[in-house]
Amino acid sequence: MRLDSLPRTQNGKIDRKSLPLPQTTRVERVIVAPRTLVEAKFADLWRRAADRRIGIHDNLFALGADSIDLFRIAARMRNWLQSRRR
Repeated sequence: MRLDSLPRTQNGKIDRKSLPLPQTTRVERVIVAPRTLVEAKFADLWRRAADRRIGIHDNLFALGADSIDLFRIAARMRNWLQSRRR
């Protein structure tokens, strides 16, 4: 949302209370199911970490993941892949 100018307080700071509420539109999130066993395992690990369904095209950071989640899931995925090779 763009504003021509930001509302200011008497001290010149941005007056956050005077900012208009953002205008949002609801966008349906389409979840594309995993197609392979590896995609299914990856989606399952992320589903458990994020407590929500994950599709193969989802941006995990946009869904709230952080770098710690990424390392944790990568380690679990690596362990799972190594156990399948044995």
